[in-house]
Amino acid sequence: MNSLPKRYLAVATAALILCCSSFVQAMTTISFWAPLGAAGRPEAMQSIIADFEAVYPDIQVEFVNVSGGFPGTFEQTLVAIAAGAGPDIVKLRLDMLPSFVRDDLALKLDRFVALEDSSFLLDFFPPLLEAVTFKDGLYGLPINSNTDLLFYNTHYFEEAGIDGPPADFQDWVMTSRLLTNIDQNRVGMALRPRDYGYTFLYANGGHFLDPETNAPRVEDPIALETLEFIMENVGTAFFPKFVPEYNASLMSGEAAMELGPPVTAQNIEQRYGEEHPFGVSVIPAGREGRTPASWGHVFVVPTSSAEQEAAWKFLTFLYRPAINAKWHVTMNFAPARISTMLQPEFSEHWVWPTFAEQLLSARPLPRVAGMFQIDGRINSAIAAAIRDRRNPAQALSELAATMRSILTENGAL
Repeated sequence: MNSLPKRYLAVATAALILCCSSFVQAMTTISFWAPLGAAGRPEAMQSIIADFEAVYPDIQVEFVNVSGGFPGTFEQTLVAIAAGAGPDIVKLRLDMLPSFVRDDLALKLDRFVALEDSSFLLDFFPPLLEAVTFKDGLYGLPINSNTDLLFYNTHYFEEAGIDGPPADFQDWVMTSRLLTNIDQNRVGMALRPRDYGYTFLYANGGHFLDPETNAPRVEDPIALETLEFIMENVGTAFFPKFVPEYNASLMSGEAAMELGPPVTAQNIEQRYGEEHPFGVSVIPAGREGRTPASWGHVFVVPTSSAEQEAAWKFLTFLYRPAINAKWHVTMNFAPARISTMLQPEFSEHWVWPTFAEQLLSARPLPRVAGMFQIDGRINSAIAAAIRDRRNPAQALSELAATMRSILTENGAL
């Protein structure tokens, strides 16, 4: 057989090189940053990325497990963007989003949402969607919620002859007193400082900030009444537990009741297995009803991203029901989407349907720059007031002054 002339081989080689070059150029890479820590979460994320890349072979996702938790992610993202780099998608706390919106760092997503089915936004729990919606549009997609529920030891309730969890605040006090047994080193209700704002204050109809002016509202009569209610019942119904681990007192048997986020269910199951002695309920009602604060996490596409279309494809993939369920089974947060809650992993679980019920009545935190800084100050101020038996009015007045200073620094006042 005669060999091909050299000129044909040269042409064929050039064509092959051009073809390969075009393929390489067609590959898009996006960077996704999130502080997932350990405990199998990064591995689960890589598995989901592999699922995505199988569907979209022209898009490669580089995942960065950011150190330093959400504060570290917030700061590192700002530094990277200022240096002309940064992620195409970043996972932040919901209360960090307003700072990104203020500084024009978060991409407005309305043009991408317009390409989706009309049911796309309707599938989010309303309080979480409200948290990412600003006056001129949508600036993030909520991924989950950490809203609290009331967990309780059913054995203790049965021993005391109590039929079920408390219905309202006064019932909560009476139930807790009946369940408290100092001789057995058991308290009725273990209280964390953050419970004041996220549960008691919101359910009582109070606010952290004025919805119109952003001025602190923690000196209002409702805020004062709420703190006085807690402090009047400390030692007889509510027992402060300043411990870092969620629900340590509940799981040790030291407390009959404790408020807790979704990770509480995982902690219980890991310690006790399926045959555990715990029940769960929406929070007892204050004057506003069963209305806690909702908080959680959000996906943000920075305005600096050069691959916004590819980033949106990845985000919408993460919200497919089966993929979203895979994410949340590992991450152990309450899903932001109703369709995910309807997946068997959630709808048939002993806790998740109650979280879905609670989310429908929750209220988002204020969408104000600096709110994530205020959050920690509220918790520390309430902890000091309870621990040191401070005058409630004076404690809240000092907290309001601190909040005004932070809000002013962030241009929110």
